Amino acid sequence: MTKTKVVQFHWPLLYRLPKIKVRLFRRKVGPFGRKVGLFGRKVGLFERTVGLFGRKVGLFGRKVGLFGWKVGLFGRKVSLFGGNVGLFGRPLSQF
Repeated sequence: MTKTKVVQFHWPLLYRLPKIKVRLFRRKVGPFGRKVGLFGRKVGLFERTVGLFGRKVGLFGRKVGLFGWKVGLFGRKVSLFGGNVGLFGRPLSQF
């Protein structure tokens, strides 16, 4: 009886230690723009930023990349130096 009581008493404490360590390095985790990571990086859908330098990822022309280059549908930018590429055979750099 004493051995089972000791195991039942120490098991919740050992189970909570990894959670405390994770919370010191991660702030919030979730699918709808909650922060994750060391530097307040956001992850999720609908223009939530992700990455070290404010990279955005998502649907309908959200930014993807290290330095703000965009990729998406209906003529969103796709390049490192501002070159525009769109769908339906229309390069936006000509406009």
